[in-house]
Amino acid sequence: LYQYDKKEVGTALVEAIPEGALFQLSNGRIFRRMEKNRKRIRCVEIATAKVYLFSPVYEVKLLQDPL
Repeated sequence: LYQYDKKEVGTALVEAIPEGALFQLSNGRIFRRMEKNRKRIRCVEIATAKVYLFSPVYEVKLLQDPL
């Protein structure tokens, strides 16, 4: 049913983001996408360098990489 939802410009699923790209959550936290571990995708928070596991179907805002 997700394919029928209206999508905002600049949003994507975590699985559709290329490895190494930056994305932002709705609360403003910024992460870098890393490799996939079985079913979850490993991501590193930029501010704290903590590692989090995201569901591949989590919708986030894609950011332009400042590098």
